[in-house]
Amino acid sequence: QRWHYEQINLPAAMSRITQLATQPVQRPVVAVIDDGVVLDHPDLAPQLFSAGRSFISNTVAGDGNSASGDNPSRPADEPVFHGTHVSGTAGAATYDGVGGAGTAPMALILPLRVFPPDRGAAQVDVINAMLYAAGIANNSGTLPARRADVINLSLGGDRPCDAAYQDAVTRVRNAGVIVVAAAGNSGRNDIGQRAAVGSPANCTGVVAVSALDAQRQLARYSNTGAQIALAAPGGNTGASTTGNGAPDGVYSALATFDANGTRQPSFGAMQGTSMASPHVAGVMALMRYVNKDLTVTQVDNLLAAGALSDELGAAGRDIDFGFGVVNALKAVNAALGATGTPPPAPAGRVQATPSSID
Repeated sequence: QRWHYEQINLPAAMSRITQLATQPVQRPVVAVIDDGVVLDHPDLAPQLFSAGRSFISNTVAGDGNSASGDNPSRPADEPVFHGTHVSGTAGAATYDGVGGAGTAPMALILPLRVFPPDRGAAQVDVINAMLYAAGIANNSGTLPARRADVINLSLGGDRPCDAAYQDAVTRVRNAGVIVVAAAGNSGRNDIGQRAAVGSPANCTGVVAVSALDAQRQLARYSNTGAQIALAAPGGNTGASTTGNGAPDGVYSALATFDANGTRQPSFGAMQGTSMASPHVAGVMALMRYVNKDLTVTQVDNLLAAGALSDELGAAGRDIDFGFGVVNALKAVNAALGATGTPPPAPAGRVQATPSSID
C-alpha cells in the first residue's frame, strides 16, 4: 500500500493527527454504497458502524431489502468483493498487525449493498441507500442511529446526471453529507479520445474523482471531464514500477473461498476510479474527524481554493485532475484551520555559509 498512501501524503497526515493534544471523541461515518462488505473480515469487523442494510428492489429468494450489508455471494457467482476492497481503502483497521491500513482508520464504515450477485444496481436502490445514509426517509422505513459524514459511490453509468440523482445528491448534501464518487473507467479509446464523467459523479455537488497510476499520471482507463474535482490513486495492475516487484494496484481487503466453498478473508490489488474514490472519501473522513462541525459548503470552498490538493496538469481546475491530487495533510490542516487551530510551526533548519572549505 505504500505507493498509493504516500501519493496522497497520508503518513504525514497521520502524524499530524496523532500529535494533536487531545483526540476527537466522535468517529466519522463513511457509508459505502456498493456490493456489500465481508462483515467478518478482520480488517473491517472492528470498523463497522453497524451491519448496514441491503437495498435490492428486484428480489429473489434470500435477497432483497434486509438489515444486513454483508456480501452474500457464493463461489458460483464469481464475486470480486468490490465493496470490501473499497471499504478497506476508506477505513480498514490499522495499527493492529493484521491485513492492511485504511485511509481513515478512525472512521466507521456503514455498508449499504445495492448490487445483487447476478446483475447491476438499480438507480432507485442507489438513491434509497443514499437517503438512508443521510438520515432521510427512504423505502426501508428505517434510519441509521446517526447519519453518515461521507458517502462513497464507487459505481456509476455512462449517462448525464438525471433529475432523480440530482435531487438525491442535493437532499443528501443539505443534510450535511459529503458525496464522493468515481468518475468511471471507460477511459481512452484507440484514437486518444476520453470518455466523459459518468453518473452520479457528474451531478452538481458531487466530489468526482479521477484515477492516477503509481507515477502520478492519469490512468489510461480514467474518465475525465469538467466535473472532475480531485485525482487519487487508482493504480495499474498491468505495470510494476514501484520497485517492490508487485503490480501497481491499490491493495486492500478482499475475500476468497476455500475448497469447501467457505468464504475466507484475503487481501489483494485492484485498479480503477472505484479505488481512487475511497482515498478521497477517507480524506474527507479525516477532515470530519478533526472538525466534526465542518460543513459541506466549507469543504466546497476549501476544495476550490486548492487547500485540499496538490496541483497537477494545467493551473487551476482541469478536466483530467480537477484541482489536483488529494493531499491528506493539507486537508487535515485545512479542517483544523476552520476550527481556529493554527498550523504546526515549520521545521527548523541548519544553515551554514562558510568563507572557505578545507
